[in-house]
Amino acid sequence: MRKRTRATLLVAACVAMPTASLGSGTAITLATSRGWTEVPSCTGPHDLLVSSGTSVSLGTQRNFDRICLSPDSTLNINYTSASTPPDVTLRVGELIISSGASIIDYGNDGFMPSSHDCMGNVPQQAGAGGNLTIIARSAIIKGSINVNGGAGLSYVLGCPGPSNAGPGGNGGHLTLIAGSLAFGKTTLLSATGGNGGSSNDHNEYLPVTHEMSGSGGAGGIVTVNSPHASTLVTGHVLVTGGSPGVPTKGAPSGSAGTSGSIHTQNTLPSGLPPLPTPLVTLVNGGPVPISTGPAPASACRPGAGALIVPKGQHKTIHGIVHERTVCVLGTLYVGGTSLTVQASSSIVVGASGSIAGSGSSPLSMSSNGSGRYDSVGGACSPAAVPHSGDNGVSQQSSGGPPLPFAGGGGAALRLSAPSMWIDGTINVSGGTGQDGQPVQFGPQTFQIAGAGGGSGGGLLIVAHRLHLGHAALLSALGGQGGSPSDSSQPSGIDGGSGCIVLATSGLDAPSTLRVASQLFLRPAPSPRQAAAFGRTS
Repeated sequence: MRKRTRATLLVAACVAMPTASLGSGTAITLATSRGWTEVPSCTGPHDLLVSSGTSVSLGTQRNFDRICLSPDSTLNINYTSASTPPDVTLRVGELIISSGASIIDYGNDGFMPSSHDCMGNVPQQAGAGGNLTIIARSAIIKGSINVNGGAGLSYVLGCPGPSNAGPGGNGGHLTLIAGSLAFGKTTLLSATGGNGGSSNDHNEYLPVTHEMSGSGGAGGIVTVNSPHASTLVTGHVLVTGGSPGVPTKGAPSGSAGTSGSIHTQNTLPSGLPPLPTPLVTLVNGGPVPISTGPAPASACRPGAGALIVPKGQHKTIHGIVHERTVCVLGTLYVGGTSLTVQASSSIVVGASGSIAGSGSSPLSMSSNGSGRYDSVGGACSPAAVPHSGDNGVSQQSSGGPPLPFAGGGGAALRLSAPSMWIDGTINVSGGTGQDGQPVQFGPQTFQIAGAGGGSGGGLLIVAHRLHLGHAALLSALGGQGGSPSDSSQPSGIDGGSGCIVLATSGLDAPSTLRVASQLFLRPAPSPRQAAAFGRTS
């Protein structure tokens, strides 16, 4: 259910502080200082992200760190025609529903089976809306949550005898409990009854009959428990009953559904899920906000001591590289599993540029790693120097045929310079595991599990002055596991996140930082120390 998308500033990893040589300090949350605002990107292992324009059905998971619905997306909770819909309770630290997005748990519309035979295979009536409870520590709702009843069946295929149209389903019960709750202009919490069906105006067996239309379903219940709930819900809740359908000429109409009810409680609820760990943390006060302006033309001018990758071209380097300036407008590939790039003046990654150190998708040979960053060089911690990630897990399949290849771990990449401009992409994410494919051995077919994704690698950026543009993407995500050849085998295990360190004394970045996991921002050494950092790595 997770889709990773380009963001304003997306830092995707378990992000730690630099080495002990850069000092240690006290961490504070971003909200307390410096004026940057954190916006989660919902790509963590316990997050649910529904991307713009897509529809996702909720699986069996009910507890999340974050649920983020992008504009014009839909999260389907439960479609039911049951008279008593099952209860669904979601517990989430942060809930974000963007404008045009919706969570829906409404009843099915009445329908006529495709093989309707007027006997056993009979029309299905509309379902009631669901019983949905959402418990959130923090909720920002600019879209809608819908537990409406389904629309009644309008009879269009004739059968002998009366065929009054179906009634609409009753609205469900929506309970929203939040410690912090904010609505937008287009917010709507809806538990309306479904409209009744229109009756048949012809019958292929009998003369025209006068048939009553279906009645509207009753409105449901919306309950909101949060500080200032009674003020917030005004104009944003709909619990009306459904309208009756249209009868045949001369027949009576069904009745309108009765209205439901709205309940509010202006208290701070207890027992709420915890907020996820703050994604952005400032250490020793963090960097000072600055304005760098665009990179100077001299930073990308060829000459002695200049490493230039022109737009549309690519270059592969490995090991430890010392230059005066580095300018990446095309693609710079990390050769092997590690690369240190140290510039005495500046490093530029332009909007068209990228530094690619992601793991192979998949590996070209069999490997059975752990898919976890901390299994190959230590955990991501305040004293850690980021290292490369581990390869993914290759799962054993029934019968022992050849296994698909796992994704490779992301590389270790260290960049240091007095001044740095990043407007493009730096990617040390893990590689994707290979899908399982059926294997035929004689008369027998073996189904194969998917291979695991590699873990994210490590990224260290040390700069006295650091510019991160609106399109900057820093990624150390774990690779996604491959799909199995069929449902009898497991999917590949997703790789774990890697480790990212940003150390800078002055940061020029968008006021809104979109991040995917923890990011530690701390002051860097002096310009001379920043230039020299990594020289002996």
